[in-house]
Amino acid sequence: MERTLGKGRILQLYLAMAPWGGEVCGAEAASRRWLGKAANRLAPHEAAWLASLLRQPDVQLARWRDTAAIDT
Repeated sequence: MERTLGKGRILQLYLAMAPWGGEVCGAEAASRRWLGKAANRLAPHEAAWLASLLRQPDVQLARWRDTAAIDT
């Protein structure tokens, strides 16, 4: 796959389809749903927070809702 698409394109495709909890898929949808703005308008710490959700999105979101804390 890397030979055909390259790493950048593979990452782009993954981020467009990755689950971000709450039946939200894709980085743009997650940015709009959880932070209320387009992905290209995120601050670095907001983008890092979204990336942290990829590990266990539903668990991380439940913790965030309950405590407003981010699991680092």
